[in-house]
Amino acid sequence: KSLYGASKIYAEKLLKINCLNSKLKGITLRISGVHGPERNSGVINKMFNDAIEFNRIFVAEPKSKFKLTFTEDLTLAVGKILEAKPKETYEVYNLAGDDTFTLKSLAVKIAKVAGSAKITTKKNFKKRNQCMNTSKFKKKFNFKSRNLTKKLVAVFKSYN
Repeated sequence: KSLYGASKIYAEKLLKINCLNSKLKGITLRISGVHGPERNSGVINKMFNDAIEFNRIFVAEPKSKFKLTFTEDLTLAVGKILEAKPKETYEVYNLAGDDTFTLKSLAVKIAKVAGSAKITTKKNFKKRNQCMNTSKFKKKFNFKSRNLTKKLVAVFKSYN
C-alpha cells in the first residue's frame, strides 16, 4: 500500500534469500509502534504532554485497540534471541507488549500516572484493531513483557 511497507517486505525477502543461500541465520522482528522514555513523539508522548500541559487528554479514536512495544520490551526480546541462539535458517516474528488496550483505556492509565487529567473523547466510529499476534515469539522465546502501567510510570519519570 505504501513505498515504506513495500521496502520492509523487500528487505525481509532479501534477508530470507541470503539466509537460504549461505550459512547466515536471520530473524525478522515485525515490531509494533515503539514507545518509551527515549521517544518524544507518538501517542503516549502526546497523551502525557497533554496531561501535563493542559490537564486534559484528547482521544480521537476511543475504541481503537492497540498493542505497543516499549523500548524495554525490545531490549528484552533481543536478549532472549541472543541467548537462545536459534537454529532455524530464517524466521519471522511479531513483537509487541502483552497488554491490549483501547486508546480511551490508555488515556485513563496515563491520567492516573500523571496525577490527574480530564479525558475528552471524540464521537468517532472509526475502530482500528492494531494488535499483532505475538504468540509465536512468546512461545519460542518464553517472552513476557512488563506490566503496561509500570512502563508508563517509567515514561512519566522521564518528564521530570
